[in-house]
Amino acid sequence: MRWRVREVLLVSSPYDSYLFDEDGQLYGLIQDEYLGLSMSHSPEIVKVSKASDALALLADGREFDLIITTPHIEDGHPLQFAKQVRTMGVKVPITLLAFDNRELSSLLAQHDTTVFDRIFIWQGDFRLIIAIIKDLE
Repeated sequence: MRWRVREVLLVSSPYDSYLFDEDGQLYGLIQDEYLGLSMSHSPEIVKVSKASDALALLADGREFDLIITTPHIEDGHPLQFAKQVRTMGVKVPITLLAFDNRELSSLLAQHDTTVFDRIFIWQGDFRLIIAIIKDLE
């Protein structure tokens, strides 16, 4: 592996976070995947619903290997959040998860999204989070 993802920061609204982790499926799926690959440590996911909370964690020196955000965060726009992360000097990959093509098309047409390392469309398949992690590793 070129990069080991140990800590993931998920910045999304409480509703989006619920969709990702409905009944603990996301964490269990990640653990099962890592056990299937004979890897003992699966990534931990830290969830926050506000950009300000995420920025505070980063400012306090908390280190993450990946930041995933959705277009729906409680106190700001994901582009603004990603730019603030970069302004802080944090060089961690930032991934945006849009929820449909319309939402993504609107974002791409109206904004410069080059601050994101990758952009994906979430279609309810929990394996996308694993694919994002594996893509980095």
